[in-house]
This record gives sequence, structure tokens and C-alpha cells, in this order.
Amino acid sequence: MENVLNVRREVVSKRVERKLIALVICFLFVMVSFLSFAYVVEHKEHDCVGNECSVCIQIQAIESLFEQFVSVGVISIAVGVGLLFFAVSIKGLISVYNSKSPIFMKVRMNN
Repeated sequence: MENVLNVRREVVSKRVERKLIALVICFLFVMVSFLSFAYVVEHKEHDCVGNECSVCIQIQAIESLFEQFVSVGVISIAVGVGLLFFAVSIKGLISVYNSKSPIFMKVRMNN
């Protein structure tokens, strides 16, 4: 009995550890995005030295990254809505199919 409890604790511990790691990664992603945005806002009106300006290159890279995030977000929302409609339609089909089955109607089948 104690063995089973130890195994269960290990499984729960691993789940909590994975969730914590995911939370830390999400937090770091949000912080990097926020700090990048702050960098762009702070250095938008800087003294540019020409074509090889390192600040301008950094700002362009950050802006293109934000544009990619927006496009990925729009695509993700569209896919999510499509999957939601698909799931609702499949659920409707399954409920129609199940409502006509002998098991659902609780028919007793004797030999």
C-alpha cells in the first residue's frame, strides 16, 4: 500500500514540476516581450547614425517579431474557432446516433 502511495506522489510531483516549468517559460516569454516593447518605445526617437545603425536594426527585428506574433495569434484564433464548430457538429452527430441505439433506449435483448 505504501508503494502505491509513493508512486502516486511521484506522478503528482512530476505533474506539478512540469506545470511549474511551463509557468516559468510563459512568464519569461511575457517578460521578454514586454522588455522588447519597452526598448522600442524608449529608442524610437534616437540619434540615427545611418544605414548601419545597430539600434535601428534591433528595432526592425523586434517589430518584425511582433508582426509575426500577431499573425500567429490571428491564425490560432481562426483554427480554434474552426475546431470549436467542428467539435459541436460532431457532438450533435454523435448524440443523434446514440439516441437511436438499443442501448440508449434501454431495450432488453433476450435470446
